[in-house]
Amino acid sequence: MPRLIVDDAGKRKAFRVTQGRLSVGSGADAKLALTASGVEEQHANILVSPEGVRVQVLAPVTVSGERVEGGVIDLDFGAKLLIGSATISVEADAPEEGAKQGRSAKGASGKSAGASRSGGSRGRSGATGAKSGSGGRSAAGGKRRSGAAASGGRGSRRGGGAAEKQGLPPAAKFGGIVVVLALGVYIFSSMGSSSAAANNMTAAQESLESGNLASARKLMERIDRSDLDGDVRDRFDGIMSELEEREAYKAEAGVRMDAMTYINEEVDKLIERQFKSETPEKPKVRLLLERIADFKTTFPNYASDVWMTDTTYVADYERLKTVEQQYGAMANLNEAYTLEDAVFRAYFFLEKSPRRYQLVMPVIDAALTATSDEYDVEALNELKTRLSEEQKAYADERLQKARERYEQEDSDIGTAARILMTDIQTLTDTVLIDRAATVLVGMDRIDEVFRGMRDGSSDVSRAELALLQDRIPRIRDYIRANLNDDEEPASE
Repeated sequence: MPRLIVDDAGKRKAFRVTQGRLSVGSGADAKLALTASGVEEQHANILVSPEGVRVQVLAPVTVSGERVEGGVIDLDFGAKLLIGSATISVEADAPEEGAKQGRSAKGASGKSAGASRSGGSRGRSGATGAKSGSGGRSAAGGKRRSGAAASGGRGSRRGGGAAEKQGLPPAAKFGGIVVVLALGVYIFSSMGSSSAAANNMTAAQESLESGNLASARKLMERIDRSDLDGDVRDRFDGIMSELEEREAYKAEAGVRMDAMTYINEEVDKLIERQFKSETPEKPKVRLLLERIADFKTTFPNYASDVWMTDTTYVADYERLKTVEQQYGAMANLNEAYTLEDAVFRAYFFLEKSPRRYQLVMPVIDAALTATSDEYDVEALNELKTRLSEEQKAYADERLQKARERYEQEDSDIGTAARILMTDIQTLTDTVLIDRAATVLVGMDRIDEVFRGMRDGSSDVSRAELALLQDRIPRIRDYIRANLNDDEEPASE
């Protein structure tokens, strides 16, 4: 397995990582907690899978000298990932001596087997030829040639053959030569085409095994399937099927990482913090079931065949299903919200930054509409007033933090934009939301951030940008006027 090499505030450490998700940040919840300056509480997630090492960027990072504001990126062996002032790189784990020898022997036998497989029917026909070999084949060939010569000789002795008796016209003789030549060219070209196809397929299979899907795709596109038949066509179809499956697997790797992050942040942590007893309170169970339902809506491919080939994701998803089965009968999502629902959500979603008012204030309003109890109505109104005042103070603090990041000497526009975009999605006061959007579109180079979200590799970033445009006319108008093209960012 690969090793992570971490240089954190002058301390260097290395450790092996297995398949799974590793959260990185300065917060207490981070599995890889960093103390270096400039590290956010939740800065990134590292996913290790058979396809390689990928990084989900939650706050700006630098990879091999290139700044990355967000999305999901591949982290190649030897590449330097800068998180704040901490550095992380990935190295191949050095095998032990015994393992080296074992793999070396296995590799040698594997090559021999691979050569036998790639030789296919050619290898078998070669072995058959060898039986008649350096004595048998030449002897048999000699007999065949002698037979042909004898036959010709007998024909000559009988009177020079039919050609001499009847006399073929010159045109017929010339036509026969042309047919023979054409047949030879056809056979030669077919053999050459088949050989080239076989070589390309062998190279494509090797690229697949090494994880180079782009190279495998180029090699396979050089082959015309209509020129193939029999076992060769079956081999082509098999390689193409594997290539398409692995391309689909890789294309959705970033979304699967987001899905695993969702399960960890929205389900696992809720259970870890709040489900201390065997029979948790109903408001807690209802929130848990709502988070699971929201997961399925947010990630519609959550049970697709492609996702089910990712063993790391499957482990998380199976855990999610177990939780749903365990608590599914303990709450009804169709029941009206209560004061208890509102109080619990205010505590759970507003206890730390970023505070998610969008998951609390609507529940308070819904509970106010559903209840006629005077005590509950009074308590809910008091809670709503208090949280509205707190929301304004919180938004002021966040706006000041964003401006400081933007105005500092090296202008951390990525972090500043992330703060404001998060506020736009989590606040409920329309005045505060419009203020954040106004500051956001007024930043120099904000078009670069928007374009990166639209054109980057992360489906989630594109979906987030589309959501911002749908909700905030000010952002939609800015993008249309300043991205210098007519293409609209699309939600996927």
